[in-house]
Amino acid sequence: MEIYALKFLLFVLALVGGDLLTKFMKWLLKIELESELGGEKSSSMKLSAAIGYLERALIFLLTLRGHPEAIGWIFAAKSIARFRELESRRFTEYYLIGTLTSIFWALLCGTGASNLPLHFQ
Repeated sequence: MEIYALKFLLFVLALVGGDLLTKFMKWLLKIELESELGGEKSSSMKLSAAIGYLERALIFLLTLRGHPEAIGWIFAAKSIARFRELESRRFTEYYLIGTLTSIFWALLCGTGASNLPLHFQ
């Protein structure tokens, strides 16, 4: 039973830790979009955060089930949805730092969970 608890802990870490790590990376690199968003800031940022949580959950589960190649489809779908916004260099930097950090973290947690032994001794 404790192996499932550890996998669940890694799942939560992938979701919450990924959000914190993404924010930290954007802060560290001083990448902000808030001034460009104006009044749309709060609703747009909340929606982006929700998409990030869903993205990390899917990546974690796909990695855990042994299908990390499907992560490319998530990245492609997200890029297609944001295609027009990618014309702005500032947004492109913001998008890539956030997305790649999020994917890396979820993949790392998912790989860790999938490589846990079946039983602790």
